[in-house]
Amino acid sequence: MQFTILAKRVAATQTAGMSLCYESTKGYTGAQGYWTIPEDDQWHEYTWKVNDANFANEWGWNFRFDAIGSPDEFLVKKVRVTNLPTQAPDLL
Repeated sequence: MQFTILAKRVAATQTAGMSLCYESTKGYTGAQGYWTIPEDDQWHEYTWKVNDANFANEWGWNFRFDAIGSPDEFLVKKVRVTNLPTQAPDLL
């Protein structure tokens, strides 16, 4: 599964960034990578890829962006969640 966010800083001088937490086959887990939004007033895109997402509504919510250090320092324009195709097993 692929999570893509389009976001920008509210003010270029304020640090802004986030990580991704999502519902997996083992409960909630964090995706690798913390994204620091570039220091300007443009919209920027960032993508996390995970292979164990499990949106089965067992835990209460499917995903969130954790921005503990900058909870109100950015704006989100769009979030796209894409189910990536799985590779077929090799046949012998």
